Amino acid sequence: MAGALIGVPSSSRSRSARDTSRQAGISIGISDPALANERVRAVGGRLTVEQALRQLLVGKNARFVIVDPWI
Repeated sequence: MAGALIGVPSSSRSRSARDTSRQAGISIGISDPALANERVRAVGGRLTVEQALRQLLVGKNARFVIVDPWI
């Protein structure tokens, strides 16, 4: 899939996920509240959804699951 233009400033992981989902036109949920409140660095560039999500999870023992493969 071609990347979407993503530009998300440094903020909490939940806010970054929300901003990324809005910009990529997808839905993102975070199931672990401990992850949701942590600060993350800015995410930006022409990225696939997978690339953006990997950046949001850098340094964490966490993973993302794609529920709808058509994203």
